[in-house]
Parts: sequence; structure tokens; C-alpha cells
Amino acid sequence: MGKLIQIQLVDFKSYKGSHTIGPFSDFSAIIGPNGAGKSNLMDAISFVLGIKSSHLRSSHLKDLIYHDGIAQLTTASVSALYKTSDDETITFTRTVLASGSSEFRINHRVVSHGKYIDMLEKQNILVKAKNFLVFQGDVEAVASQSPKDLTRLIEQISGSLELKPEYERLKALHEKTSESSALNFTKKRTMNAEMKQFKEQQQDFERFELLKTKRDKIIQISNLWKLYHLEKKCENINDTIENEYEKSREYKEKCENFQTQLKTQKKSFAKVSKTVLLCEKKLEDKNQEKLHLKPISLNVDEGLNHTTKRIEIAKENLKSTQSNLKEQIKGLNGLRSDLKNIEAAMANHEEKMELESHFKGPALGEKQLVEYKKLRQACDTQTFSEQTRLKHLQRQLESTTETSDRLNSGINIHKERLKSIVVDKNQFGIREKKLQESIDSTMTTLKQNQIKVRDMEGEQRKLYQHEIEINEKLLEISNRLMQARVDQRESDRTQKFKETLETLKRLYPGVLGKIVDLCKPTQRKYDLAVSIVMGKNMDAIVVDTEKTAIECISYMRDQRSGQATFLPLDTINVKAINEKYRSFTKGARLALDVIQFDGNCERAIKYVVGNAIIADSDAIARYICYEKRQEVKVVTLDGTVFHKTGMITGGQGDIESTHSKRWEQKELDELKKRRDAFSEQLQEIAKKKRRAAHDEQLQSETAALESGLSRMQEDLSATVQKIQSFDTEIVYLESQLKKLQADLKKSNDQKQKIEEDIQEVDELIQTVETKTFKKFCQSININSIREYERFHLKTTQKLTEQKLEYSHAKVKLENMIAFDTQRKEDTEKRISGMEQTIKELETKLIGYQQKKKDLASKIGQLDSEYHELSDQLIKAKDQLAIETSRLSEIKLSMTQDTKQYDHIKRNISKKESELEITSAEKVALIRKCKLGEIALPLANQKSLDSIPLEALDLPEGDEMDIDDSQTPLSIKDLEFNYASLSKDLRMNNTEEQAMDFSDKIRDMEAEMEQLAPSLRSIDKLGEVEKRLKETANEFDHSRQEAKEAKEQFEDIKRERYEKFYNAYQYIADHIDKIYKELTKSRTFPLGGTAYLSLEDSDEPYLDGIKYHAMPPMKRFREMELLSGGEKTIVALALLFAIHSYQPSPFFILDEVDAALDNTNVQKMTQYLRSRAGPDFQFIVISLKPLFYEQANSLVGIYRDQNQGTSSTLTLDLTKYD
Repeated sequence: MGKLIQIQLVDFKSYKGSHTIGPFSDFSAIIGPNGAGKSNLMDAISFVLGIKSSHLRSSHLKDLIYHDGIAQLTTASVSALYKTSDDETITFTRTVLASGSSEFRINHRVVSHGKYIDMLEKQNILVKAKNFLVFQGDVEAVASQSPKDLTRLIEQISGSLELKPEYERLKALHEKTSESSALNFTKKRTMNAEMKQFKEQQQDFERFELLKTKRDKIIQISNLWKLYHLEKKCENINDTIENEYEKSREYKEKCENFQTQLKTQKKSFAKVSKTVLLCEKKLEDKNQEKLHLKPISLNVDEGLNHTTKRIEIAKENLKSTQSNLKEQIKGLNGLRSDLKNIEAAMANHEEKMELESHFKGPALGEKQLVEYKKLRQACDTQTFSEQTRLKHLQRQLESTTETSDRLNSGINIHKERLKSIVVDKNQFGIREKKLQESIDSTMTTLKQNQIKVRDMEGEQRKLYQHEIEINEKLLEISNRLMQARVDQRESDRTQKFKETLETLKRLYPGVLGKIVDLCKPTQRKYDLAVSIVMGKNMDAIVVDTEKTAIECISYMRDQRSGQATFLPLDTINVKAINEKYRSFTKGARLALDVIQFDGNCERAIKYVVGNAIIADSDAIARYICYEKRQEVKVVTLDGTVFHKTGMITGGQGDIESTHSKRWEQKELDELKKRRDAFSEQLQEIAKKKRRAAHDEQLQSETAALESGLSRMQEDLSATVQKIQSFDTEIVYLESQLKKLQADLKKSNDQKQKIEEDIQEVDELIQTVETKTFKKFCQSININSIREYERFHLKTTQKLTEQKLEYSHAKVKLENMIAFDTQRKEDTEKRISGMEQTIKELETKLIGYQQKKKDLASKIGQLDSEYHELSDQLIKAKDQLAIETSRLSEIKLSMTQDTKQYDHIKRNISKKESELEITSAEKVALIRKCKLGEIALPLANQKSLDSIPLEALDLPEGDEMDIDDSQTPLSIKDLEFNYASLSKDLRMNNTEEQAMDFSDKIRDMEAEMEQLAPSLRSIDKLGEVEKRLKETANEFDHSRQEAKEAKEQFEDIKRERYEKFYNAYQYIADHIDKIYKELTKSRTFPLGGTAYLSLEDSDEPYLDGIKYHAMPPMKRFREMELLSGGEKTIVALALLFAIHSYQPSPFFILDEVDAALDNTNVQKMTQYLRSRAGPDFQFIVISLKPLFYEQANSLVGIYRDQNQGTSSTLTLDLTKYD
């Protein structure tokens, strides 16, 4: 196996700088006093081997960097030199970066953390399991850990802990799929029982269906018999009516021709009328365009004048600013000339200093000069630190003095700039005041003009607004009338019925009107549903008494006015409304509650709609009829009908579509009246508009004032913004000035302090000099050595001061030049901006001139178009008069022929009334069969089910004109097959035969009532079969999923068990041997006993592992009852056993012998020596001589107080064996 050769630390914890520790032998001991840095070396080895910082007695990686309070180090690193069993050398390096993160290197190449750990694991150094080290205190923790903790430790060593997340996931999946499979099995068993029950009910249903088939056959023969005799009667009446129709066709053709001519003439009249209206509208539009262009023209003139003035002002400002620029350039040239003079004076001064640098004071002899140099050297040696500090302080003083001068110059520049900005701000303030006064004056005049304009235009605006409102209303009414004309095609019969109803109302006061005229749905969405609920009763006439109804019927019979249904309020049987349906369920309401009607016809409305319910959707209707089993008629908003019998009628026929829109019929007459009234109002408004006049001059003045006011407000806004920018700059300059003044004060204070320090240090130096040169000064007859040296320095100092004055003057001039240069650049930018503004204004002026030219051209074009439109209007009015005369002639001729045609139609209606009575009986019989689902045989092999219920009515005139290819099968097309009727039934049309049919049907129905199977159960049989199949599929699917989940879980369980149990078994086999070796002695040659036991043998990783140990000659005790030394031996036995399972190439122990006596220390030392060798390496930290003297080498750790760092010494003990 490999070996750890040495460790190199750089600024790690207590180790300052670079330290190389090693080489390490097979058994190395690290020793040293407490606090010297032994544990820090342990942390360094752990750190380089990938252990987290939380295990290294620090919370952050930055805490591992060396700190001494002076040096601010930002990085630290540890390198480990490792030699593999193949004699390959690998260098592992881990560095703490300034960002607080780690950098990993292998052989000085940066690698990722994952590759770093993988390389360690290849050498069997497991970082997660920490199989290579035991920290200080870990021994006691191992001895006192719980069985669960011991299990987790072995899981880490064995690697089974990595399988734990996948194990838990598959276990949960296995439990979930098993539960789902059991649930589906129960569901399948329940469905089988339910299926059996429904099959038993099916047998009763089949018996019931057989009886029902026989009854339906008898009902079919009975109704077919009645229908046969009704058709024969209708055929005889039709032959008579056909002859009368031949006579009316000639007059009808004449009326139709007149209708065509009238329609054509109306189109021509409408076309000419439209032309007249269009010309009038265009003339009005042209006039409005001219009025609209006049204010625009005034605005253009005002803009032209304003722009011209602005150009003049801008040019004057440009001229003034250019003059200022010339003065600034002149001043700047003067400052530059002064600067050149100062620089020349400084050069002359430096030459003077060079000439006067030689000292001509008292001269010294050669021996005196040697003695002076010797004494000066001795004095300089004694005052070396003071002189160094003095030079440092003098440099600081010079730097501080320059800073103060620079700050003074900056303060002066800011004050000049502040003064200049205040002047500019005052000038703009005066401009703002003048603009505000002009704006106030203009606004006063503008308000007065606006009041006058509003008074004059008030009436005109009202006229325009009124015209717009009337046009909108008129357009709405026209659209509604147009829509009504498209949807409503009244037949002659319908028009005749209306006339008859009006006549009845005049003759009989008790006639209230038709149901459709007496009520209305509360919302449009209910129109279709209410019309279907009412059915044919929509046209029923409501009267006060039965007597009135009889009189009306007699009148209609005498006048041959057709048929009608009457509802006498005193005799109709009205059922009570079931109140529970008012709030039965959400989305459903009584039809009675969605109808508006007068109280005098309430009984009739209740009779017509009864307890019928209107539902918002099919789902709500099914809920009421099927789930709640309510025997009530339900109609949805889209027209689907759920009958009491359970039958459903869907779709929408032409009749229902027409009926649903008949609620609007009452509004048509009122709309026509309103249309005529609005047309008259429009004509009156047109007259008033032509009479109204405007004061164009006042409008022009107002527009000019508004334009001027807008421009002045723009100028005022720009001026205010400029003043605000000045205020912002003033605030900024004042803040900067305060900051510079504060910095200057701080610099002066610092300068004063430095001068005091210089004086203090100079006094110390002078004391030493006086003492050193005392005899020398007496020998050359001077008071002090400084007197001699001052002769040399006095002249130099004077010249230096003059040079400093020149430097200050130069800095001041340079700052003034910089300020004036900046000001000149600002002025040049302002001039550039002014020139750009003048260019923009000139471009804008050209635009205004072009707009004025375009407006003049457009006004001329409008005048020309206005005259052309006036000529067109005169011609159109002449043509309109001609078309009106032609239309009147056609209407007169048409009226005469129409009267003759109506006379012929009344004669025909007398014959039709008899046919209608017979046809009504036939229709009633067919509708009864349709509603009762009685299958009458048809000759064309079609079914009665293909005909909608709404179509089973007598066809009206408009319905007969519809193309058969686009309409469904109707009652007109029905041809029944009477082959099943016997000859006797065709000849027999008596009441006795009808009674015979009724008796047979009644007997069959009585027998059916005894069976009466549950139809709902039969309907659910197919659903149950489908659900049973789905449940079986779900069961098979869930069982397969449970099987797959179980197999996956068993695989991961087996893998985890094998990894864990192999490690456990190995450790359990070796722990007793190791413990015996650690505890045996001459007195107890067999040593103690230690063993492990599992709490759960099936899945041992889910429970704990108990660790039992019995020291020599002692009975079994709990672990916590052992002494400290005994616990340490027990824990070490466990650690050595675990380490032996997957041994790392080295093992590091930190003071594990702390609780051991000398005997046990010797035993552990012998154990370690016996195993240390080329294939295994021990590195231990110990304070006990008995322990570390047995090592092969020693690494001594001590604290270097002078350097403030931990240092090391290495000693090879094998030389002394």
C-alpha cells in the first residue's frame, strides 16, 4: 500500500509562512506542549484530504488562514506528498482562496472537487467514511454512541448508505402499488355482484317488452283506422276547393305584377333620395372643412411670427456669447503667459541654489573631519530609528502641505463657479417673471374671448349633439326594422287573422288579445324556451268569459275568418303552481317566473305554461328529470324538451325559430312611429343649422391667443427647467465646497500634528547629538554641532523655501488655467447649441411657410368643390320630384286590383274553413301518435320519428313556398300505408268499433302495470358491463405494476443487505481478536471478550447494532458503566476492526491515549508497532512518553514566540534502536 511522505503548510492556522513537516515513517509520533499546534497539524492533514471545515474546529474556510493582527493574508494551502505502492509520487494540494472557497490540485494541476475525491478513493482514502483518522474526542464518542449510530457508521464504511434514498423510494412505490392492487381487486368483486343483479332485472324487462309490443300493435291499428277515414273526408273537400282556386290565380298574377313594379319604383325613388341626402351631407362637410381650416391658418400665422422673433433673439444671444468667448480666450492667454514667467523664474532659482550650495564657514582639519564623521556615524547609529521616523514624518508633512494647497485651489474654483451660476440664475429668474406676467395677461384676454365664443357656439353645439343622438337612434331603429323585415314574412292568412282580432276587440270588450301580445320574457335568452313551452297556445286568444268566447266563434264562423283557440278566464281549469320548483336547483326556474304579464291575464298564462321549467343546460334538465325523477316538462335555452314521459325532443324547427322572434312584433309599430318623429326633428335641425352664424373674427382671435399662450408656456417651462438645473448644480457645488472645506480642515489638523511629532523627534535626536559631540564642539570652539551644520543648511533652506513659493504660485496658475479652459469649453458648447437652435428654428420657419401655402391651396379647392356640389343638388331634387309622381300612379292602380283579389279570397276561405276542421282532427291524431311514439306505417318506407313535432301542423302559406329540398319531411308529405287494415275496418266507421279498440288496449295496460320493471336499471346494464371491463383492466395493470415494483425493491434491498452484512460480518469476526490483543497480559493471557449483535437480522440497517465488551476477569456490563480507560480500549478495538475492513494506507490518531494508564498505553503501542510496516502507516499525536518513545520517528511541535508561529522538528528514532 502507499505511504504519506510529508506535509507542507503555507499560512495555515497557527503556521505562518511555509513549513515542511516530515518525512513520516511507518510509525510516527507528533509531540509538543499544549497550544503549540499539534491539533492544527491534524487539521491540516484532514483539510488536504478533503474533510469539511466544520470538522476542523472552524465555521468558515477563511478561519483556517493565519492571523496575527498585523499581516492581512488572504490565502492558505496544505500539500500532501503521497507515495503509492507502485513508487509513484502524487502531490495533493488544497488551497483556501480569498473568496472563501477551496481550490484543489493534483500534481500542481487544478482539478474539480469530485476528481480530487475520486483520486483519494482510488488510494482507498474514503473521505465520507473518514477511515483514515480519529479526531481528538472521537474515541469517547464511539464508546458512548447508540446502536443506531453504530449502524450508520457501518453503513458509511460499507457503502450501503448510498443506496438508502433509492431503497426508500422503491419501498414507498412497492407499498403504494400493492395497496392500489388490493383496492382494484375489491372493486372488481363488487362490480361482479352488481352485474348479476342487473341481469336478473333484465328478464323481467323482456317479459314487459313482449306485452308492450302487443299493446302497441293494437294502438297502431286503432289510430290507422281513424286516420284512414279522416283522409278520405279531406280528399273530398280538397276537390271542391281546387276549383275555386283556379278563379283567383288570374287576379293574383295581376297583383304580383303590380308588386314588382312598385318594388322597382321604390328602389329608384330611394336611389334618388339617397343622392339628394348625400349631396346635402357633402355640402355640409365642405362647409365644416372650411370653418375648420380657418383656426389652423391663424395658428400657422402665429407660429410663423413667433418663430421669426425667436430667431432674432437667438442671433442676438449668439453674438453676445461669442463676445464673452473672445474675452475668456484673452484672459486665458494672459494666465498662460504668467505661467511661462513663473517657470522661467523657477529655473533661474534652481541655478542660484546650485551656485550657493557650497558652505564657506569655519573649516575643519583632516583629523577633526575624520573625528566628526566618526562621531556623526556613531550618533546616526544611536538615532537610526528616530531619524527614520523623522524622514517619514517630513515626507508626510510635505504630502499634507501639497494636499492643503490643492484643496485651497479647488475651493477657490468652486466659489468662482458658484458665483457664475448664481448670476445666470438671476438672469433666468427675471425672464421667468416677465414670461409669467405675459401669460397672465394673455390668459385673462383668452378667458374673456372664450366666454363669448361659448355663448355664441352653445346653441350650435347643442344642435350638433342633438343631431348626432337622433342619427344614432334613427340608425338603431332602421337596423331593427330592417332585421324585422328579413325575419318576418307575414302571410295573407296571418294578416287577415290580425284584422279579425282587432275587429273582435272592437265588437267585444271582453277580448284581451293573443297570449303572445299579453306577455313577454324577462330576458331575450328565454325567448326560444318560452315559445316552445307555450307551443300553439301562443296564438290563443284570451277572453273574460265563456260567453264572449262563444260569441267570437260565431262571428268568425259567419265571416269565414278562419279558426282560433279561445281561453275564457272564468272556466279554464288552472292547476296550482308547485312552489318547490321555484328554487329546485341552480340554473333552473319556473317558466312562469321568466314571463312578464299583466295581472288580469294571470290565469291564462298559468294555464298555458303550468309547472314547466326552463333550464340553462341539458345537464340540469337531466338532473331534474332522471336523477331527481320529477314528472315535469323541462325545456332548455337551446330548445331541447324533456317530456314528462321521459321522451326528449331536440333541435329547432322553423316554427319555433319564428315563434321565438314574435315577441318583437309588438315593438315594430312603435319603432316606425319613433322613426318618423326623429326624421321630422332632423329636418328641423337642418333648418336651424343653416340659419346659425358664427363670429369668425372672434374665433380667429381666440385661436391666435391660444397658440401664443401655448408657446409662452413652453418658454416658461424651459426657463423653469433651466432654473431648476441651476438650483441642482448650486446644491451640488455647495455640497462639494463643504466637503472640500472639511477635507482642508482635516488636512490642516493632520499637518499640525505631524509638525508636533517632528519637533518631538528632533528634540530626541538633538539630545543624543549634544551628548555625543560635546567634547568635539569644545575642541572647535562652537556651542553645538548643529551650529556648525546650520551654516551648511541655512542657505539651502532659504533657497528651498523660495522654490516652494514658486511651486505654489505655479499650482495656483495651473488651476486658474484649468478653470478658465473649462469655462471656455462650456461657452463654446453653448455657442454650438445656439447655432443648432437657430438652424432648427429656420427649418421650422420654412415648414410654417410651406403649411401656409398648402392651406391657401386647399381652401381654394374646397370653394370649387362646394359650387360643383350645389349644382348636383339642384339636379337631384328635380329628379326626385319626377320619381315621386310615378310612385303615386303605381300605388293607385295596385289598390284597385288588390280589392278585387281580396273579394275572391274571401269566397275561397269559406271552403277552406271546413277543410281546416277536418285537417285539424287529422293533425291532432298524428301529433298524438308522434307524442305517444306510435309507429304508423308510411308508404315511402320512412318513419314518423323523422318528422319533428313542430312540423306536425297544418302548413301555412309561407311554408308552402319553401323549397322541399331544403326542408325536412313535413305532414304535407306524409303518405300512410293502410295495407294492414282489413276491408271490414275500411268500410266500418262506427262508434262501436272505436269502443272495441279501447277495451282491448285497457286490458293490455292493466296486465303491464303488474310487471312494470325498472327501466333505469336496464339502461345501466351496459354501463355496468363497461365499468366491469375497465375495472378488470385496471386490476391487471395495477397487479403488473405491483409485481415490477416488488422486484425492483427486492433487488435494491438485496444489494443493500449484501454490502452492509459483508462489512458487519467482517468487523464482527475481527473485533474480538483485536480486543483480546489489546487487553491480554501475562496475568490474563486470553484477554477480554468483545462481540457485535444485530437487533434486526432481516434488514439490519433499519435497526441498531449492539456492541458488547467484557474486560478480563469481569462480568458483562453496560458500556456506560465501564471506566474511561476501558471505554477507550473498547472504542479503539471497534475503530481498528472497522479500519481493517477497508484499510486506508495510513491511520492518524489524535491523543487517543488520553484516558489510558501506562499498562494500556504499552499494550496499544505494541499493537500499533506490530502492524506498522511497509504496507501500513500510523501517525499519532500523544503527550505520553511511554507511547511516543516507541515510534520510529518523532515530529516535535513548538511555538516560536518571536515569529508568532508554530514550528516543527523531525527526529528519526531508528538510529537509536
